[in-house]
Amino acid sequence: MEPGVEHALAVALLQHEALGVVVLEPVLDAAGAVVDLRHLVVNARADATAGQPLAGRGLLDVYGPDATLFPRFCRLLAEGGAMTTDVEFPDASDPSLVGRSFTVHARAVDGLVVCLYRETTDLREAQRLLREQALHDPLTGLPNRRLLRDRLQHALARRARHPGEVLLLWCDLDGFKRVNDEHGHAVGDRLLASVAQRLRAVVRPEDTVARLGGDEFVVLCEGPAGGLPPDVLVRRVERAVDGEHRVDGRTVRVGVSVGVAVATEEVPVDALLEEADRRMYEVKQRRR
Repeated sequence: MEPGVEHALAVALLQHEALGVVVLEPVLDAAGAVVDLRHLVVNARADATAGQPLAGRGLLDVYGPDATLFPRFCRLLAEGGAMTTDVEFPDASDPSLVGRSFTVHARAVDGLVVCLYRETTDLREAQRLLREQALHDPLTGLPNRRLLRDRLQHALARRARHPGEVLLLWCDLDGFKRVNDEHGHAVGDRLLASVAQRLRAVVRPEDTVARLGGDEFVVLCEGPAGGLPPDVLVRRVERAVDGEHRVDGRTVRVGVSVGVAVATEEVPVDALLEEADRRMYEVKQRRR
């Protein structure tokens, strides 16, 4: 490549508004061991990302124990080649780094480390939110049908290795349509959120309360919950949900029909869900 072209590329990188660009030179002790990596070349984005001037300062001097790439950069200098990695700081001694993430590309060139990096914090948060939305009900925040099926499948698979029960409670509200018709869908939505909170309150944190859609909820327990017999847990659910709910300054009333299915061995997911659904309809017919 022509020197003029190389210079133009270098200038373009140094002026890049999104990429942090640094060139690091080793700092050696009397024995020739690398004790730090000094910032030899730094662009404006790198300074802005660090929140402080970097030129002339060592990597360990700037970041201290948060300089997680220092050992890898030293190995890169010793072995040559290139590396690409993601770095996240869920916890950090430097408060400005907490919760941030970066994608880092580095290469050893003539005894130096040339490093380009881009902050990916916003991108990763957007990806996390998309995953959350794909697996959770937007109205109540509960796991949706997809996540419930995944957790149920894993719970049933564990029965092949660990004895125990998988308990499903299929909960369908009675009188929910009347609430929607009399008070509107906004009140109905907040009633569903109230029911979700009450269901979560009567099971363990490790149990799953899911909303399948409409006014149908499913409780998944391995154990069952707290060692309780299914009928006792059903009564807890009924006491929690059946009755009055205070929503937007008004009192509305719903009931709940609960169908129970229990598995002590690995069975098809759909078979257990269908059994719980069928038993719920039997209960609903009796309540009517």
